[in-house]
Amino acid sequence: MFIQVSGGRARLEDHHNFREFKIVVDQEIEDWDMLRTALVGIARVDDGLHGWVLPSALRADPLVAGDGVWQSGFDAMIDKARPHGWVDPQSGEIRAHIVWSGG
Repeated sequence: MFIQVSGGRARLEDHHNFREFKIVVDQEIEDWDMLRTALVGIARVDDGLHGWVLPSALRADPLVAGDGVWQSGFDAMIDKARPHGWVDPQSGEIRAHIVWSGG
């Protein structure tokens, strides 16, 4: 799954794919202020390569909020990511690579 950022807005895409997790930005020129604004309440950008996504923001997305199968799959994805250091032990945020795609 990935978070698509386009036109300054973020949305969940490919939500049934639990094998990859990233943030895809539809522009080639890196606009960090726009990205941070688009991800407010969803994720924070840390080092310019990664974002840290709030699981609660994804769980509340209308695409998946009422889908128990998805919620269980998401839990399993988080459990698999944790031993690799991709889940912040304090906040529970999940690490996601940022890709600037150029739309």
